[in-house]
Amino acid sequence: MEHYDESLILLKRILCWEFEDIMYFPSNIRSQHLRYNIDRNSERRILEWSKADTMLYDFFNRTLWARIRAQGKDFYRDLEIFRKKQKELYNNCVVEGAVDNSDRRQNRLVLVANATTFCRLLRLKDSDYWRLLTQRQMMASLRRMNFTFTLH
Repeated sequence: MEHYDESLILLKRILCWEFEDIMYFPSNIRSQHLRYNIDRNSERRILEWSKADTMLYDFFNRTLWARIRAQGKDFYRDLEIFRKKQKELYNNCVVEGAVDNSDRRQNRLVLVANATTFCRLLRLKDSDYWRLLTQRQMMASLRRMNFTFTLH
């Protein structure tokens, strides 16, 4: 995940978020047996086919680093603090070296037996997290509207 932490720190600063708002566990990591080495010719052809994507990537990569430079040197202090917090979170939540490979396409982290709710939320699949978030937002909206309902 190229420059992911740097991007998150920039987002945190722009949106006035806390470190806890940007914590994550890596997910959708392809299993090693599904990774392929490609030759230079194939790599060149892929880059040709993806020229627009490459140009877009290069543009945003340049703007990322320009924005980071504009943040000043304390940006890197925040980055260091974030990475320490990430390591601490990992050590408190994840069984070291254990991998759930029940889905052979990707490896998932295994949580410790007494994992906190925060740890469990971070490990949810994107679709499950999205469903949970949508439900919570819907319930909050209904409460703000003083909507009441009864189940029969």
